[in-house]
Amino acid sequence: MEQDLATLQSISDTLKEEPKASQRTLAKNAGMSLGLMNAILQRFVERGWIMLTNVNARKLAYAVTPAGMSELTKRSKKFAVRTFSIANEYNEILSNLIIEAKKNGKKI
Repeated sequence: MEQDLATLQSISDTLKEEPKASQRTLAKNAGMSLGLMNAILQRFVERGWIMLTNVNARKLAYAVTPAGMSELTKRSKKFAVRTFSIANEYNEILSNLIIEAKKNGKKI
């Protein structure tokens, strides 16, 4: 699931820079083959994360749906919570080390 969200993030970033990006461009920017991108886009359409629109007989346009944006937001929130948790843990460890050092008469 995490890999799917990373791919969705790559697609979203590409579409922000180039709203009419082709499937080939999406694949290149995500670092995957065109065939794999095609399969992923189909899966994301089924999940409701991506919307396809026919521009003409040969061209499709892609857009991240509100449901897709919601998934990206959840991913960002998880990342932020995890990062702050780790930072707080290290802060507590360092604070305890400083307190211990001061108790033992070490100059800091």
